[in-house]
Parts: sequence; C-alpha cells; structure tokens
Amino acid sequence: MVKSKEFGVKESVTLFLAVVVSIMILVEFGLYTGRLISVDQTYTNNSVLRFEISEEITSLNISGSMNGVGSVRIYLVKDSLDVMLFERERVTHDYSLLGPTENLGMVLNYANGTWDTDNDGIESIDGVVDLSVSGNDSDNLCTIWAINTELVCKGSSDCCAIANVDQYSEEWDEDLYLHIGRFGAGLENNVSSKLVYFDLNNTEFIESVWRDLPVTFVEDVDFSSLAILNMSAGNYTIFVDIEDAGVHIDSINLGYSSIEEEIVVEEEDIESVNRSLIRLGEPVKWTKKVKVKSNRSGVNVVIPTLAQNVNIKKIENATGVISDIVQPVGRRSAAAATSENKTVSVNEEISAEDEIIVEYETEAPYAEESVNGTKKEVVINGPDELHYTNIVAFAELPIEVDSVDDVVLNWVTGGVEAEFDAYDTDDNGLLIIL
Repeated sequence: MVKSKEFGVKESVTLFLAVVVSIMILVEFGLYTGRLISVDQTYTNNSVLRFEISEEITSLNISGSMNGVGSVRIYLVKDSLDVMLFERERVTHDYSLLGPTENLGMVLNYANGTWDTDNDGIESIDGVVDLSVSGNDSDNLCTIWAINTELVCKGSSDCCAIANVDQYSEEWDEDLYLHIGRFGAGLENNVSSKLVYFDLNNTEFIESVWRDLPVTFVEDVDFSSLAILNMSAGNYTIFVDIEDAGVHIDSINLGYSSIEEEIVVEEEDIESVNRSLIRLGEPVKWTKKVKVKSNRSGVNVVIPTLAQNVNIKKIENATGVISDIVQPVGRRSAAAATSENKTVSVNEEISAEDEIIVEYETEAPYAEESVNGTKKEVVINGPDELHYTNIVAFAELPIEVDSVDDVVLNWVTGGVEAEFDAYDTDDNGLLIIL
C-alpha cells in the first residue's frame, strides 16, 4: 500500500503575509446590495487582508475552509471595534505516558519517526500516526495491539498463536502505523498494547498489563460566518491568526442598506462535505450536509454531475426524527454554472436548523500499469472533474523480492522516494505486493 505524500498544510508554502483585495462583483439582494470580495487564497502563516468600503455596511459574511490540527482565529478590526468571525482551538489529548510495566518492562509511546512529528497522536484527516513499544528484548516476545476492537500481533509466531491473534509481522518492536481505515481506525481511536512472552520449550508464559494511548484524525472544516454590523465607510482589516493549520478563504460578502428602515437579515445555510478515504478500485463515498437557517418549502443541494447512488435524509431539529426523502431527478446546477455539478431538489417543508444529508458515491480511481524488466510504472487515474488526491494505491511487483530494501518507489512527478508497505500474500517468505 502506497501512502500519499500530500498532507495539506504540512506541504504548503505561503509567500506573503498580507493581501490587498478589491471589490470585484456587484450583486443586488433587494434592499441589500452585496459586494463580493473574491479572495480565493490559502494561508499557512499569520496573514492580513485589507479593503476599503465606500458606504456603511450592515453585515459581513466570510466563507472558506481550514485543515490541520492547530488553531485558527479570524477577526475583523475597524477603528476600535474587534469582531470575531471564526475560531477553532487546537485539538489536544488528555493522556499520561506511563513508565515500564512490572512484567517485561513494556513502554508504549508515540514513535520518533517520519510521521506525527510532534508525537502527540493527532494528525489531519490524511495523516499518519506512528506508535512504538519497547521492553525486555527476547526472541520469544510478541506485541498485541488493539486498535479500538481490532487485534494485531507482531512478533514470535508461537507467541501470537498462544495469544490467539493472527501474526502480522515477525518483529515484536516494529512500529505501528495508523491512518484512517487501517486496522479499522476512524477519527477517534483508543490504541492499546501489551507484551507477551512465550517459551514453547519451557512452556513459560508471561504477559504485561495493557497500556493505552489516544489517536485522533482531524477532519477539514468548512465555515461560513455571518456578522451583523453597523459600521461606517472606511478601511477594514481582517486578521488571520494560524498555528499549525491551513486556511483557505473563498470570499467576503458585504451587505449594506442606503435607506433607513428595519432590515431582516437571513443567515446563509451552512454546508459541509466529507468523503471517505480514497482507495484504488473502490467507489468514493461522500456526505454533504446542509443546515437550513430559515423556514422554507424546499432546498436545492449542488452535488457533482458524476454522483451515483444518491440518498437523501432529513433530520428534524425539533424532534431529532430522521426521515428518508425520495430521490428527485438531478439537474445541472444553474447556480454552479458548470457541467461538473448538478442540483437535487428537496421539495418538503423545512424548518430552521433542520439538516439535509445527501449521501452519494463517485467512481473509483483505477490504475494503468506498464512493466519493463524489473521496473513497473503505475499511473493512477480518476475523473478529471473530481480532482482526487491522497489516493491509497497498491501494485504487484514484477518479481518477488526478499526485503523492502530491494524495492525503490519513486513519484514520477517530482522524482522523490515515497514511503510504502510491502506484503507477502502467498506465505512463501518473499514480498510481492506494495
């Protein structure tokens, strides 16, 4: 299995700390006039956005997304006024690292390896967390790992057999690598391990107590934050404070009124999209959620034109009742104005704070392979419209090898070596699958 090298904010570089944006599009909203400031920028360092408004504004909506495990604060400053627009604190764990166990001297820790470099067991949705065990070395040892409810044994085959857990590898002190989907790992995980000693000749059996550590993978967050303001014309500044995270700001939408009467401002619906881990040869599962912010007789949801097996549910905020909605016919989205999207219409009475959930699948990525002697080139393909990244891929070696040291895996783009796992699928002691 090849692990992708794309890890969001850790791979991003920003070349500026301040961006001056300008009003680009004028859109009429009845009594309101919305000025759309198109930003479309990604930030990984503290940044400043400045703009000038010629009239009094009564609302400001900023939309975008963030990724990573760190903290983000986005706030507006005008004269002496300071308005928080979006905030998320750093994701942390509450845990203690314990000393060696009485039996076998086992210590469980986050590994000092390539992944999870701050060794706190927290990574982004596409990241990897590595854990290690140490103890009193012996050829008769094995480590039993429990990832939530799934068991893995590394070490002596006799030891794994007496523990009644399938042997995964022969080295008891081999690090454990976790990402979403591996060994049943999800967003929030409890990882436990213990050492077992078993000497078949002397029928001696010793085991340590279990030790536990948390492992968390943090989802990307979409935000659309509305601030109700009454602020005069002039210069405005938005500060983006970032620590170990990345922020993409799509746009800033300004509302103003030039007549003196009471205006009712409707909040925009809040949308979020999540997807499953993308694996070679497996359909990609998506979930789009729309939290409706006002009472209405229906809602339109934009999804990719290539979406299949669409299922729609409604969660009523007042009662918590979940109901299935008969799938309507999807049409091309006029709002999106692109053939890459279509609209599904939910024609039901919907109350404020109800949630519409649209589940769908898109086609699986596939591989095209070519072999030249002991070299194999694997090209991973997917729909152009969906821009798949971070694909978990695999390939069969053109020949079997004794060790991973006999294999070099390079990205064709960039020419750098990549991390990978290799497997012996026919139990002959030779590696054949990456």
